[in-house]
Amino acid sequence: MELYFISLEVNILAWRRDKVGEKMASEEELKKILEVLNLYNKKTKKLLGLDVVRGFPPTGDTARTKVEEQTSFIISPIEGETLDAFILTYRLFIQKRERISIRKLKELYENSLIPKELKNKFNKLRNDLNQFLDGFTNISHNNHTFSRREIQNIFIYGDYSHLEEDKVRILDFWDNIPIFKSIIERGELTFILGVVVFFINEISKLNEETIKYLEKKLKQKQKKGR
Repeated sequence: MELYFISLEVNILAWRRDKVGEKMASEEELKKILEVLNLYNKKTKKLLGLDVVRGFPPTGDTARTKVEEQTSFIISPIEGETLDAFILTYRLFIQKRERISIRKLKELYENSLIPKELKNKFNKLRNDLNQFLDGFTNISHNNHTFSRREIQNIFIYGDYSHLEEDKVRILDFWDNIPIFKSIIERGELTFILGVVVFFINEISKLNEETIKYLEKKLKQKQKKGR
């Protein structure tokens, strides 16, 4: 009988230890998620604070869908150091290995600590963004019609990051036709960047909602632990 009670006491202590461990792990996980969401929103404010980024009213251009027309930000024609500053911040959201990239945020939003309603909102925004980027432009090269994602990546990864050989080659070709490149930069590229900036900002708004939920959850856990 004495051995039974000793065994029972050991099991209870082990159960309590596991519960304390789970609580501490859960709190640390919440803090890590909050850190990333707050960093994302901080960088979004920096991006939107650049002089080249500003909102603009619907254009009425029938070639654009209603969503595109109402959700774009206008990116003023930019070059030199101004363009460098924009790309430096912008690419944090699209390069998959960056902590605050939209792809990394998808992994974060899959965490069980985040409610399904917020997960669904994030997935909707991400899916809409991907659908937009996968849409085709009127720009072709060697019988290949480029998607918006490809145009974005050609300029970013062909001139500002990674310097991928195939993209550098396309940019070099376009550089030999200055008027053509200028049309792409001032037209399609600025339109693409504007719409992506809109989605970056919409995700930031969702993050605010998620942050409030998680901060409340964290306070409740900390209060129970006292």
